[in-house]
Amino acid sequence: MNVHKVLERLLGLVVLVFSLSTASADVAIVQSTGGPNYPIVSTIIEGTDPVGTWTRTIDSPYLVHLNQNGDANGDGRPAVVHSRNTGRTAVAWASNNGSDFDVVVSVFDNGSWSTPVIVAGGSFDQRDPQLAIDPATGDLHVVFWEDGTTERVFHASGDPTGQAWSTPTVVSEPGDVAVRPSIAYHQGQQTIAYESHNFGIEGLPKLIVVATNVGGSYSYEMLVGTQRSGSCAIEVHSSNTTIWVEWIDAEGQIGWQRRSGSGSWESTQFESYSDAVDLEYHVRRRIQSTATQ
Repeated sequence: MNVHKVLERLLGLVVLVFSLSTASADVAIVQSTGGPNYPIVSTIIEGTDPVGTWTRTIDSPYLVHLNQNGDANGDGRPAVVHSRNTGRTAVAWASNNGSDFDVVVSVFDNGSWSTPVIVAGGSFDQRDPQLAIDPATGDLHVVFWEDGTTERVFHASGDPTGQAWSTPTVVSEPGDVAVRPSIAYHQGQQTIAYESHNFGIEGLPKLIVVATNVGGSYSYEMLVGTQRSGSCAIEVHSSNTTIWVEWIDAEGQIGWQRRSGSGSWESTQFESYSDAVDLEYHVRRRIQSTATQ
């Protein structure tokens, strides 16, 4: 097994790395003396031995670990956001309650992790939560999909401490088979990208859809279709005046589109990658550099 401990410039840089392959994500906080606290996510990219999602890969007296029984519980992979303004770190994941999965959120504040709050539960599985912070208010926002009779993407908002949450509301269009969302805030607007499976769950081709919240309701744009058989690992990003969406289009190939200044989406560009490390450390960073030029 190849272990990548994400410890790059611990007291000055937050680095969050997730592998496309089955991986672990050990979430902990570095306790720094007289300064802010920073989240560490360590990722294991598997060789031949199976590794649980929450397997601990770093032991240190300076780390405060989250969800230490998550591996044994079979919990889903975490999503992490960090606020440089408040110093808080929020983590969302799909927690196995014994009969299905609930979306829960915990926040590191005042030296400890808060008791996980259930944001979304019920009789169906709630899957693959992703987090964003509204830069104007500091509020937390989570998106996820429900594995029910019709797969749907949902959104819920919470206060900066992660203790009070709104009732989740549907993002995806009625009848749309929608899964695996990503969320970002761009120039004050909430933007959510997700996979649409019009030919049934995992049916091909899949569509990459962007939903933008304008005045309390969503408008929808279809970016492209893809023949990707697995997760497209969609990521939507915002930097200053630029917004772009990335997705795995095929094995060894990532596609991305940028919204132009006129408001329309530019043509798809593609980048090749050799493995998950190349993708996360090199290719995604290269896309960001190109997109923000």
